[in-house]
Amino acid sequence: MTKEIVGLRRYSFTDQKTGEVVEGYSIYLQWEDQQVSGVACEQISISDRKLDGYVPALGDIVRVGYNRYNRPDFVIQVPA
Repeated sequence: MTKEIVGLRRYSFTDQKTGEVVEGYSIYLQWEDQQVSGVACEQISISDRKLDGYVPALGDIVRVGYNRYNRPDFVIQVPA
């Protein structure tokens, strides 16, 4: 399922356990869903490490992959 990026918020924090600085994005997405009146939407948080060089931008169409704990594991842009 493809989703459109409609909002972005950059974040940076220091992990309390490791002292490592973690940087990434809160990404706000929307998509059409037959079971929803209107538009379905969600917010995900994903680190730069998991983005693997991809820099998200408003209007990008993306596919989000989730791990077995239902947390975002990757975001890839879908060619237009």
